[in-house]
Amino acid sequence: MIGQRPRGTRDFIASEIRKDIMKGRLRLGERIHEMEYAERFDVSRTPVREALLSLVPDGLVIVRPQAGTYVISFDSHGLRELFEVRELLEREGVHLASAQQRKELVEALRKKCVAMEMDVGSPAEFDEFSDIDTKFHSDLAGASNNAHLLRIYRPIEVSAQAARSRLAKSAAISNKANAHHWAMVEALAKDDIAAFDESLHEHLTWVFEMLRMRLDLLGTDGGTKR
Repeated sequence: MIGQRPRGTRDFIASEIRKDIMKGRLRLGERIHEMEYAERFDVSRTPVREALLSLVPDGLVIVRPQAGTYVISFDSHGLRELFEVRELLEREGVHLASAQQRKELVEALRKKCVAMEMDVGSPAEFDEFSDIDTKFHSDLAGASNNAHLLRIYRPIEVSAQAARSRLAKSAAISNKANAHHWAMVEALAKDDIAAFDESLHEHLTWVFEMLRMRLDLLGTDGGTKR
């Protein structure tokens, strides 16, 4: 297929490892074994090691000298800090946007909300929902096209998506999440920034509290424990 990366390249392997983390096939805090991926793609360990190193700037993996490479993990304090910064950046992305940029944002977000009105009946469908959800929030941070803000937001976005992949993949969660999304869109359509701020805070607080309750997210070995 034109444009498809060869299976043995660093970028292809990095993309597959990213998918394994985002879809929950690799647990938070789990050690990543280079040889397993080398055997999977019939390559030496070198491109696998290069792939893992390319994921470090995004905050998906942590290299521990003499110990190996691990998927990120969070304790409750680190998770709270992640969501505090995420809310700050998404909110400021909208606050910095011009009136015209906000108008364009509303149209883009509406389309994503419609796309997320799906009957989630399987983990694969929830993953599809989650991908659109991530783009929705990325649009908020990128509303003003501030390159510096987006540069800071990128690893926050990736870490948040990796954490969110540990939620139960159910229609109840996707439906409530999209109800929150619609509330944000309606507030922005009215140019009611205070209402948008409130809706964003309510949504991210809800997600944070669900994640905090997941015992498999907390106290894992090898990640960002304090």
